[in-house]
Amino acid sequence: MGVEVGAAGGVCRRAEWETRMRNLMRWMLVGAGAAMATGVCLAEAHAGFESYLGWVTVGDPGNRAANIDETPRYFPPFTATALEVGAVDYEYRIMRAELTVKDYLPFVNAFARHYYGGDIDTSMTSSWIVPSSPGPDGNRTYSNNPVVDRRSADVRNPAVAMAYVNWLHNDRGGEFEDFTTGAYDLREAWDNDGATMFLPQTHEPDARYWIPTIHEMAKASYWDPEKNGGEGGYWRYPHRSDEPPVPGLPGEGEAYIDMGSFFGQPDVGSYPDVQSPWGLLDSAGLQGDYILYETGSVRPAFPGSGGSWLSDPIFAALDDAFANRGEGLRIATRVPGPGGMAVVVVGAMCFAGRRRG
Repeated sequence: MGVEVGAAGGVCRRAEWETRMRNLMRWMLVGAGAAMATGVCLAEAHAGFESYLGWVTVGDPGNRAANIDETPRYFPPFTATALEVGAVDYEYRIMRAELTVKDYLPFVNAFARHYYGGDIDTSMTSSWIVPSSPGPDGNRTYSNNPVVDRRSADVRNPAVAMAYVNWLHNDRGGEFEDFTTGAYDLREAWDNDGATMFLPQTHEPDARYWIPTIHEMAKASYWDPEKNGGEGGYWRYPHRSDEPPVPGLPGEGEAYIDMGSFFGQPDVGSYPDVQSPWGLLDSAGLQGDYILYETGSVRPAFPGSGGSWLSDPIFAALDDAFANRGEGLRIATRVPGPGGMAVVVVGAMCFAGRRRG
């Protein structure tokens, strides 16, 4: 280093250099520890599955439900009884963006031979994934054009959406039980060709992943604790606005909504500055996201949340959003334990531009 230890000035320079080196080593150790902790926490909380663009944490437990002024069409005379949505008394995490084709493809390759609808049914493969010819063992392999890796996977069958969640819950195994049990018990539905009336209305209490409920999705998309001067409230639309999103391609509009072309949709996350109060992306466009709620009958409902490529922008409103068809898939999960602090720190560093996460 050329430090003159014999001179007073050199001693000072050496002492300064040693102090800097100690600080550098300290930060390197802290950074390495945080990286290791992050890996451990993600593995524990998400079983090795980290979705593209990650997860957001939805806090403010105990928030109120939407009132008649915020969701007039969920109250009489528009409905027979009031539908109060959005109140959730616990923290949870939800995927920032919809499930991508790239993250869906491994599931298709593992699941196809178990699917009651056949191994080339697009309600299982989605529009983007194509099968090969059967191999010597009679099984097919599946692939997609890399160009569509980050497109939103259209999961057309709610039974398949639940099977995907079970697969994650069971650490992405390949046996029949890995798809039909876990977060949801689908065995009776499988015996009846996936008939919706045999699908469960709620996830199992010990589920590690699940399809968001109507309340979880309404809160993640529309509830803002800072609205109304800090009293909290629901935005009418899921991009922190009481006005409909402006349709258009990235750089031109606010959402891929009312665009008329499924195959023209951009990658998920292509509107990074258009977010829900909690940091969800694309809630106002691309595809309606599956939600699950009890309807008071045997048959559960699987509508979609938010706007879609096909719908008019007004249908992204909170009291219209859940009338859309669901084919996009966001997954909810538990908030990691105390060891998850590193995840929060790293997430804050990576997504400092959003309001909360």
